[in-house]
Amino acid sequence: MIPRTLHLEPARPPAGAPATAWCLPGAEAEHWIAEITRWQLRDESAIRLFVLPASIRSREPAGLLVIPTPGDVPKVRPAALGFCCIGRALYVPTEALLLPAVTPAEADAVNAYSGALVFHPGLGPVGFDAGDEHTLGELLIPPPERIEEWTTPLPGVSPLPRLQSVLVKAPPLEDLFGEDSREIGSDPAPEFQNPPDGDTPGKSAGKSPSKGAGLFAKPFLWLAQKFVQSLPHTGGKRTIWNRLEDWVNNKLAGPERSLGQDRNRALQRLLDELKNNPDEGLKHALPLTGSGMHRGTAPPSSKLGTRTPNFDLGRLGGGRAIDAWDVSQHQQQELRRQYMELASREVQLGRHRRAAYIYAELLGDLSTAAIVLKNGGHHAEAAVIFRDHLHRPLEAAECFALGGQIAEAVKLYEEGRRWDKLAALYGELQQLDKMREAYRTWIAELVRADDLLQAASLTLNELQDRDGALKLLEGAWPTSRLAMNCIERALELRGAAGEHHEATRLLESLPHHPDASKMQQMLSVYGNLQRTYPDRTVKARAEDLGRREIARLLPTVPDGQRSTLMRLLQCLSPADTLLARDGRRHLDEHQSSRRPALPQPTAKISHVGRVELTTIFSARLPWKTPGLKVVQAAAVQDSFCVLAYDTKLPRLIGLHASFREAATARQLEWDLPGDDWHAAHAPLLVAARHTRKYLVHLPQSPSTAQLLHLHALPPVVAGDQLVEIGTPGWLTDPIWAAAYDANGSLWALRLTRVGWRLSQFSSQGTISIDRLVEGLDDLPLPTVPLPMVVTATHVILAAGPRIILMPLLGTAQRAFEEITFDAPVRSLVPAPAWSSPRVAVATGSEAHVLWLGGSQPHAMLVASDLEPTATTSFTNDGALHVISGNQGTIVLANHTGTIQRWQFDLPKRVTAVMPCADLWTFATLDEESTLTLWRYEGRNLQQKRNQ
Repeated sequence: MIPRTLHLEPARPPAGAPATAWCLPGAEAEHWIAEITRWQLRDESAIRLFVLPASIRSREPAGLLVIPTPGDVPKVRPAALGFCCIGRALYVPTEALLLPAVTPAEADAVNAYSGALVFHPGLGPVGFDAGDEHTLGELLIPPPERIEEWTTPLPGVSPLPRLQSVLVKAPPLEDLFGEDSREIGSDPAPEFQNPPDGDTPGKSAGKSPSKGAGLFAKPFLWLAQKFVQSLPHTGGKRTIWNRLEDWVNNKLAGPERSLGQDRNRALQRLLDELKNNPDEGLKHALPLTGSGMHRGTAPPSSKLGTRTPNFDLGRLGGGRAIDAWDVSQHQQQELRRQYMELASREVQLGRHRRAAYIYAELLGDLSTAAIVLKNGGHHAEAAVIFRDHLHRPLEAAECFALGGQIAEAVKLYEEGRRWDKLAALYGELQQLDKMREAYRTWIAELVRADDLLQAASLTLNELQDRDGALKLLEGAWPTSRLAMNCIERALELRGAAGEHHEATRLLESLPHHPDASKMQQMLSVYGNLQRTYPDRTVKARAEDLGRREIARLLPTVPDGQRSTLMRLLQCLSPADTLLARDGRRHLDEHQSSRRPALPQPTAKISHVGRVELTTIFSARLPWKTPGLKVVQAAAVQDSFCVLAYDTKLPRLIGLHASFREAATARQLEWDLPGDDWHAAHAPLLVAARHTRKYLVHLPQSPSTAQLLHLHALPPVVAGDQLVEIGTPGWLTDPIWAAAYDANGSLWALRLTRVGWRLSQFSSQGTISIDRLVEGLDDLPLPTVPLPMVVTATHVILAAGPRIILMPLLGTAQRAFEEITFDAPVRSLVPAPAWSSPRVAVATGSEAHVLWLGGSQPHAMLVASDLEPTATTSFTNDGALHVISGNQGTIVLANHTGTIQRWQFDLPKRVTAVMPCADLWTFATLDEESTLTLWRYEGRNLQQKRNQ
């Protein structure tokens, strides 16, 4: 069967297909309710409602599809777009035809949604499942209430910068003097006037002076100007001396004014010529940009030169004298518009060299010129532009290869270490030996970069060496960072080939690792085999090995890893319900015997439910350098920044992109000095909440401002603010903790001679608040940056197991408040500004919520038995997300002690969780540098919470 694409075409309503559903426009629920009640349906409680989103990227409502019960027809004509139903639930506008035509059976085969599939003429096809259906009563439910402190004002908009100076725009002299400029004597003498058009200077003795006479008169005019300027200008009216001064100034400025007028006439002739005779106009075209390479300046002239309107690579180097013209902005825009139109015309006519001449020499757009030359078959010249002028060697190598200059292409690919491109080039040339050698070189680099998974894939697929691929995969444990993925891939290959004995031998040969987290990763492999491996004997052996390992680890692991071991034990025997019960009983007994971390209100934790996640977007971060160690991640609104250390060279690498365009992320680099760069600690990465600023700082370095210089990137979306990543130039002192407040000011903790000081910096680097933090007198020099956040009421700093709360609204002498936990504080995460004032605190194997409202701040335990690498984040809807390994928990809590939790599973272990701009949406970064956007039905959680 040949697949066809369904599309809509406008048509009259077909006979026999009346509307059975209607789409209401807009996003206001009150308008929807008013329109539906106007229809006077028999049973309004039985109608089905589906909210249409604005686009695939925006969940904002753009319309409402109303489906009454069969036979229930509105008594009045709806003010909405009618839809008819084809088959079970395929809805098409009555004023459109679905082409090619489909039968009800074919429509049911196409429709994979249990609710409805709507073909909207403006929004496109939108599918709904049964769970997306709403009732009319749900439109009447008000938004959920939230607890807020109304006595504290919210920060407003930042004031405009101070006024530094006021400039007055002077009016023209004609407007200043008015009618006085037309008095007698205001016109120059006839003997010094310009000759009329058509006359030649110097031929008529009574009309104008010769060139020599003009040069002879110039010194006298200059002396007259000096004499008139020395006279006092104190009169209330214009005198003969004022008019004499105007006449002298006019005569001295005559040649320059005449040159400007002649050039304007030449530019106007050029514009007319480009419009009426473009082939001739291109010969005299004026370049709008220069390369900056020239040999001095040529004598001023009002004539446009003549050049050949064909691209010449030799003219790109400059080396000639230039005569710069002052062209107005309007004329530049008009010339640029005509040049662009002529370039498109030349491309359509197949004259690519003329088009490249326009782009390169007239517009200064070398990139487009190189692309035009490449498309026109002029590969050698395009390659030179890419290589020598644009510094894009890979594109230059591609052009060299297309032009038959294989040696130049190979040289560039080898210099850029693009072995994949080099191998593909040799493959096209049928030079198989060189192709295999390029693949071997590439595989060797991947092995050195510890990317054994991709190295094994190339060995298997490109070199057809299955034994070599298995050797790489099976030798990855336990030193490789992708050891678990390699072992899983090796077992997959063994299972597909029926080599079950070799798979059992591999499982039994894996050595123990002293790191408990590594062994937990191996246990997860044993658990996955119970679902994926085809042979029962291998699965039984994996279960036996896993049970023994859990029995060995359980008495020695920290408290935060016990629940992980119990979950892995259940994965080894999914059908054994008694095993799951015993595991929960063990955790309950161990939890009851532990002493609480600190005094806190009695929490009312409801039964743990589960929530299903939907993947919105997933992409692997496009690191240009292999072998990186990711150390930090942060998010601002709809974008994120990730930092990583290069394992080969002394440098720190950053990656920035929007969440939905992670595949086109922009990479930044900072070189690091010293021989011990590979042992550098985690840098300080702080994101501003309402601006696109990321502070990247290394407290251990005394010259951080020079090392991590500030990068200013253009915005991802036109009209947004610039993206700033790095250390501002005014921040010269090392800081050990930092955070941005709602106004964009930076709060930083500095170690000075008098002690630890907390300073507030403006965006220009001016210190507005500087106070001594007395609670840190006994704090030694940290080895890593300290966690710190700024809320509307407090600056909160973590130092070891202590949290110091410094109020913002009090005086500098007000005593700081302090809370002590049982374990060191790993992270502090503030809640959204609109929600209740609270901060998520991660300590050891626990997660707490610190409430700041009310008379006394207090902490509440919300999650325990977490891994040491567990991450926390508040999403934009106010819910707290706690992710430990690949297990996540959504926590909804209030200050009274009521806690509700929902759990979810993730396919891979997570190293960072970040909030997104949309509700009920968050992003995760796993250990393989894969960024994933997740969404859950938070509306259902809010309804259950209110119940």
